[in-house]
Amino acid sequence: MQELLTRLEVETFLFDLAEPLNKIPDNLDFQVELESPHKLKVTIDKEKGLNTVFKGLSDSGIEISSMRNETGRLEELFLGLVESNLTSESS
Repeated sequence: MQELLTRLEVETFLFDLAEPLNKIPDNLDFQVELESPHKLKVTIDKEKGLNTVFKGLSDSGIEISSMRNETGRLEELFLGLVESNLTSESS
């Protein structure tokens, strides 16, 4: 199972913000969606790591109150494999 989990290319995290945010800063070099004024959805490449996210948010003056995975790792793996299979079949 661990071997399967290493095949994940991206991970998605939800960050609860200490203060409301109306606009995502332009200087962030990872995929960010503003789910609500108090919640960010961040998708990062596996090799990038969370330190890049924390540094980028901190440098932008964004304070995080909590974070969690959006979905379980097995669920992400399954969805990624299905998507990859569908893409291969449509080519």
